[in-house]
Amino acid sequence: MAQTLLHNAYLDACRQRGEPAWLLSRREEAWQVSAELPLPRPEKTSIDRWGLEKALPGAIPEDAVLPAMDGEASASLVTVNGFEQAAHMDPALAAQGVLLTSLDRAIAEHPDLIEPYLLSHLLEPDHLLAALHRTYLQGGHVLYVPAGVEIEMPLEIVSGLGYQDAYPHTLVVLARGARATLVHTELSVDDSTMRVNSAFEAFLGEGAFLRYAVVQKLGSQVRAFQPRLARLDRDAQIEWIVVQAGGGRVVTTNQTLLVGEGASAESYAVFLGAGDQILDFQTKMNHWASHTTSDMDSKGVMTDRAKGVYTGFTEIKKGAHGCASWQKEKTLMLSDDCRVDLIPALWIYDDDVQKAGHAAAAGQVNQEQLYYLMSRGIREKDALLLLVTGFLATILDRIPLPQVRDEIAKLAAETLSR
Repeated sequence: MAQTLLHNAYLDACRQRGEPAWLLSRREEAWQVSAELPLPRPEKTSIDRWGLEKALPGAIPEDAVLPAMDGEASASLVTVNGFEQAAHMDPALAAQGVLLTSLDRAIAEHPDLIEPYLLSHLLEPDHLLAALHRTYLQGGHVLYVPAGVEIEMPLEIVSGLGYQDAYPHTLVVLARGARATLVHTELSVDDSTMRVNSAFEAFLGEGAFLRYAVVQKLGSQVRAFQPRLARLDRDAQIEWIVVQAGGGRVVTTNQTLLVGEGASAESYAVFLGAGDQILDFQTKMNHWASHTTSDMDSKGVMTDRAKGVYTGFTEIKKGAHGCASWQKEKTLMLSDDCRVDLIPALWIYDDDVQKAGHAAAAGQVNQEQLYYLMSRGIREKDALLLLVTGFLATILDRIPLPQVRDEIAKLAAETLSR
């Protein structure tokens, strides 16, 4: 009953601030089915005691700490729990119709643009947390790039999270032939114990290209559920760069729907766990059209008592001819108490496949290499960092963003020093 009263109060607040009827309807529909839905069940991670289903959004204080911004991006947006705090846009991009703004502002000023995409069929409420996200969605980010617009410099979002439970939502729409790179950093602005139920959805029109790099370095008291989903039309391309280094308990899913012929997706993932962290990361590639391709490459480093799970899932649908897909997962384990599960899966329903395969391996540091470095006068801690850096080098070489490569190196050093 208490949750129902709070829910009604939240919907009343949405009406009072003038939310459009279509958004209120989507919220109400999600709430109506939520009571019948179970929690999601990741294969190797139980989230039953994380309390994510009890999260309720709240206001942030007026003196909220603002996360730092790079200042070199062609457009940038800083938010706290999805509420806009600062923004910058190159006038030349604005003149071409590019939008990088808060979700609230986009709904208020560009409802006709947002309505076809926000909380669309991509994120149907098939489990309780998805339904609650649709119900309590609060704040977030919108990137829209019109047809034919090519943005050379990266765009930047810095998402600060803290104070209250949060339900931020990121929406990316690239029209036909558009090109953009978006670097999204998620970090804690305080040491609050909080729950995050966020979501990301991207729509790429014919021939569009999106490079999306997300660096998650939340505080150790954060429990988060973070599904991300992209839909690619004909000849569209997406490049996922995902860095999971923060949070106490985090489940993340990156899913790509290759629905247009010739669409392609690449995913480069790095996860770094220490202490008692649980990092569960899933990459899914759904080949629903012919001549689509996907490539998944992940590297993990785990130490202390951390637990990591990486699941790579490839589906090639019946009738999707000439598809190609590859998965590669490797994890370096630096302690006897850490744990990692690598789960590659291929579901192939068509017999005309160009290529489909996977490779997975987990192991500990080569003690001979460690001894060799230490015998040259290098301290054990520094020697371990050198070995970890070498281990990550092959995936770092595939990431064309220097600032992200530098951040991964920094986070790797921090992981070893915890």
